[in-house]
Amino acid sequence: MNNFVEDLGRFQTSSDRLMGVLNTARNISATLNPVMILGDSGSGRRELALEIHENSTRRNGRLIRWTASDFGDSRASSVDTVIIENIDSFNSAQQQNLFAIVSDYVELGLMRSPRWIATGCADMMTRIRKENFSVRLYQILSTQVLVLPNLQDRGDDIVTLAERFVDDWNMITGQKKILSSQAKKAIRQMTFARNVSDLFDEIQKVYFKSEVDAIGFENFSAAINAPAAVLPSVDLVGVASVGVTLSEMEKRLILQTLEMTKQNRTRAAEILGISIRTLRNKLQEYRGEVNL
Repeated sequence: MNNFVEDLGRFQTSSDRLMGVLNTARNISATLNPVMILGDSGSGRRELALEIHENSTRRNGRLIRWTASDFGDSRASSVDTVIIENIDSFNSAQQQNLFAIVSDYVELGLMRSPRWIATGCADMMTRIRKENFSVRLYQILSTQVLVLPNLQDRGDDIVTLAERFVDDWNMITGQKKILSSQAKKAIRQMTFARNVSDLFDEIQKVYFKSEVDAIGFENFSAAINAPAAVLPSVDLVGVASVGVTLSEMEKRLILQTLEMTKQNRTRAAEILGISIRTLRNKLQEYRGEVNL
């Protein structure tokens, strides 16, 4: 297995291209300039936006997220950072409203304005040229632009991530499954519309379909055209025991999964099947009981 260069907490990669984006993100985290993060679905736009906030001087401040479905006329008062998700999905009226809000704050100066971090699709410039997106809004939010590469453009990351996900499930289930050489070839030839998200779902699916330790090509070829299936329950090694409450079992599972992922909360949340917000809330409950 290739060694990962782990950076910014939420990304594992050996890709020079992605590492360049992550290094730039680290450098601009300390600034207050607006940032536009572009990429295809599942490439890590939301994760990178959160990392920029959490590595900024405003990391302990109030953060809100706007989407097209819950964006209204309310102002971002007493807010330190605003993440605008999937800004390309905002309609014309919402774009005009958003431009008015952002421009009003920009006039006040960076220190008095929220930090604006927007995420959008990879073909944003095409949408602007076709007049499907406001050029004024793009300009005011794109002081810094980061473009995330697709998984297919990250070299060996596809197989390395797949092996990492198999190892994660082995740690949870106590099994010793591996990807066969044929399976690795199959993964390299596959495309993933939602990038890492789809790869994780695919590995999770074939892991439980395989009845032998060596996960073969046939598992993937069957899974490619198969509808999403409900996964079987997992035998959680070392978690359950007689006389232990459900809440205590839950806490053990969460803490063991965090240990397994070297405290990578995003990967832990994916393995546990919960949102990162739920995981954070659980850890807040445990704070004081354990060293977090």
